[in-house]
This record gives sequence, C-alpha cells and structure tokens, in this order.
Amino acid sequence: MHIAIILVFISYFLTPFQIFSVLNYGVTAIDLSLALCYIIFFKKLIWDGMKIKIVPNLALFALGFILLSAIITTIPVILSGDPKLLLQNFKTTIHFIFLVFFAVVNSFYPVNTKTWTNVVRTWLIIGLFINLFAAYQIVARAYDLPLAWIDYTNVSFVPKSETEADPSMVRQLSLSYGDFFRATSIFSEPSALALFNIYMFIFIFVPWLQGHQPFFKSKTITYIFLAFSVVGLLIAYSMTGVVGLGLVIGGYFLLERVKNYTKVWKIVIFAVIVIFITDFAVKSYTQISIVELFEKRITGIVEWGSETAIATPGESFGVRMESGGKSFEIWKENPIFGVGLGLTYYQGKDIEYGDFGFLAAMAEMGLFGFFSFVGMFAFLLFITGFFIKNPQKLSFLDEEQKRIAGMSFYIMLLLFEINFITGNNLVTIGLWMPVAMIFFIINTYYVKKGINVKEFSLVSVPFKKQLSLNLSRYLNYKMKSNRSSIEN
Repeated sequence: MHIAIILVFISYFLTPFQIFSVLNYGVTAIDLSLALCYIIFFKKLIWDGMKIKIVPNLALFALGFILLSAIITTIPVILSGDPKLLLQNFKTTIHFIFLVFFAVVNSFYPVNTKTWTNVVRTWLIIGLFINLFAAYQIVARAYDLPLAWIDYTNVSFVPKSETEADPSMVRQLSLSYGDFFRATSIFSEPSALALFNIYMFIFIFVPWLQGHQPFFKSKTITYIFLAFSVVGLLIAYSMTGVVGLGLVIGGYFLLERVKNYTKVWKIVIFAVIVIFITDFAVKSYTQISIVELFEKRITGIVEWGSETAIATPGESFGVRMESGGKSFEIWKENPIFGVGLGLTYYQGKDIEYGDFGFLAAMAEMGLFGFFSFVGMFAFLLFITGFFIKNPQKLSFLDEEQKRIAGMSFYIMLLLFEINFITGNNLVTIGLWMPVAMIFFIINTYYVKKGINVKEFSLVSVPFKKQLSLNLSRYLNYKMKSNRSSIEN
C-alpha cells in the first residue's frame, strides 16, 4: 500500500493525459493507481482477513452520508427514464464513489505514517520542477518558444457542450496582459498552480513554525522550497492563491501560540525579497509588473458593483457569483434529491458545472448531499483545529504523526477555500487526496487514544486459510477415494 498511495499522489500531475478512454471518460494513471490501492485493500480484508480498527466519529459518519447521498440522488434520474441523463449520471456517480473511497480506505487501512511523510517529500521535490517549468513558460509564452503550451489528451476535459470528444480542442487557460501570460506549468489553469504552491507553503513552514522536524532538515533546502513556492504563486497571478495564503496565515495567528516571531519575520522578509526579484525579472521580459496587476485586481474586487469599479480584464469573480446563483436556482427546482451528479449542464442554465463545491453538492445531491458535505467540512475543521489548540493532548502520537496532525487544519482551510469561496472540487481527486490524509490522522489519533475503538473483520476466516482448508480436505478425500479403489 505504501507505494500505491505514493503513486496516487505522483500520478495526480498526469491527470491531463489519458491512457485510454471509456464512454468519453479518459482513464489516467491516477485511476489505475487508485484501483491498485483498492485491490490491495480488499486483498488484505478478504484474502488475509485483516482486522480493522476504527473509532466512529461525526466526520466519518458525514463521509458515509456523502456516499449514501450520491446513491440516493440517482433515484429521480432513474425514474426520469432519459437515457442521456442516465448515462451521464451513472458515469459521474461511479467516478465520484471511486474517488471518495480513497478517503474511506485511509480511514480503515493501517497506513504507515512514513507513507504520508514520503508523499509530502515527493510533492515538495516535484514542486521544484513544476515551478521551474512555470518560470520558463513566462519567457516561452512571451517569445513563442517550445513547450509554452501543453497539449492535453484527456477527453474528460472536453466540455459537454461540444458534440465531439476531441481533446485537441482543450487548451491551458491563461489570459495575457501585454506580453505577460499567467503561468500554468503542467496544470490546466493558473489557479491550480497557485493552490499547489499553497500546499507547498503549508508543507514547508507549518511544521517548522510549530517546532516539529521539517520534512528536509537542511535550512538551505527549506528556503529554496520557499523561494520556488513564492515565485510560483506570483507568476500564476491568481486571487485564489492570495485568498488561500491569507487563510493559512490568518489561521496561524488565530489559533497558534506564536513562540518565535523571529522565524516569522525571516520568512516574511525572504518572501518579499523573492517577490521583488521575480517581479523585476518578469517586467524585464514582458514590460508588465505582476505586483501592479495584483494591486489593480484586488482594488477592482473590493469595489465590485460600485460605479467607480474598474474591472481587470478576465476577472472571474463576477462570473463565479453568477454561476453560484444559477446553482442555487437549480437546487430550488429539486431541493430534496438534487438533479443528480454530473447533470448541472442539462438544466438549461448555461453552466457546465457549479463554480462552488458546496452549491454543486446542493444542486446535484440535494439537501442530503449538501448537509453531508458541509457537515464533513465542519467536523474536519473542528477536529483538526482541536489538534492545533491542544498539542499536549497529542502526546501519545509519534513525531511524524504530530507533524501531520499539525498541518491538517491548514490543509482543511485550503480545501474550504477551494470548495466554499473560489471553486469546486467535489468530483475531483484534488479534494479527496488531502481529505484521505486527514481522515488517516484522525483515525490514528482516536485509535491510539484507545476510547471506543471498534475492531472487526470483513470475513470470519481469511479466504487464503479457507482455501487452504478446502484444498486440504479435497486432497484427503481424493487420497481416501484412491485407497478405497485400490483395496477393492
């Protein structure tokens, strides 16, 4: 399972590239990696008879209700009898359950904590190359150099409005301001690059500021990671990244007991220097200052709706607000069960999908899905916030587990931003991978605490043992039969 989970997080970056397609769904490396995890999980449960230790908690119940809601919401679609809606809902529901099950597996399976340590280290190393490529794209797009744009092959990226599933029509989204094109690196849009770098920021500095062992002991390497993270955030030119960074910093000063302001100021000063150098470098190539663009964009959002507001070209804030309103209208027409997963496009509201995760859950899974989704976030934020406020109650965890527990609240803040403020990750692995890590540490905490631990097996006798016994009985029977025939 160790390698399988790491493969899931590595193959996340290969999502735009399919291996093959089934019913206009592009099967990618991450699908195969998830399938490998599930095969190992069920092999351990059924073949080896592995016992599961778990402590029932509200977050886990909410996760179960999310899965149940996805199934319940198919009922109205089935009753409608519309073959197009049935096929789309079936594909999306199966895909959704397939993704959510990764969190279920990591709640039940006794994953070694070193697995998650190596996941984070792997992402940090990959992040260096992702941000290097992003920096190269700034120059490449200004001067039309090779690999300025990446051609995708995943048919799942093709909008439903297109009659033909041709991945060649899918392009990376990046608006230009003069000769400056927002960086995307390997991702489909700049916001994804920005969010990835917020994860990098959490992995690099939250453990360090909390007094835990950093994932890499060298301070030089730590500052290199910070430099690349800041560069990636800046050249993505994403308000999603700004909001995410603000939530993480705000959450830190709100909940943490800051013991060493020197560390904080070192980070701030270093980041400001990197921003200044990066902005100067970009301006020298493109004659555009990203810092000035940010200033204009933030001012435009603050003054949004007023007569004096000056909108930044390509600003998506108003579009997202309109999309949120349409999701709410769709929900009002189907308040209990929703319209069904994957069916927002077919409701005649001129949107492909909802731009906010919690509203998408409400529109497509009704009140059942909405309360389950919001409930899961509420319980996970509460539990991970408890880890921050009460570090003394984590004394029975080992150092690696404490480090993951300390990061979990900030990861949840970022996921909250993505699904409640700026975007929708409801039916993407981008939500359920980090959620799986958080469910792992929560279950580890409760099991090690040793209160109300439930232990059970899926089978009373391991299948390999049952097979061995049956084979032994069969061989004994054949031997007795042969002896009887010889004696006769």
